[in-house]
Amino acid sequence: PLKRVIQSKILTPVASLMINEGMLRGGTVRVDMKKGELDFEVKKRARAGNGVIKKVIKKSKEVIVN
Repeated sequence: PLKRVIQSKILTPVASLMINEGMLRGGTVRVDMKKGELDFEVKKRARAGNGVIKKVIKKSKEVIVN
């Protein structure tokens, strides 16, 4: 049960963000909890590979705890 919750609430949304936002090698996704919701912050690396963060995108997902 715990593995399925982690997959549905964290892994699947993170994978979708990576695909939809065109993440490159070296990009990061930070998952945090804010006010009872998961907060996903995507930091993309610049294509030139110079280490500059290109774009920050924030997405939130509601977490329901029974």
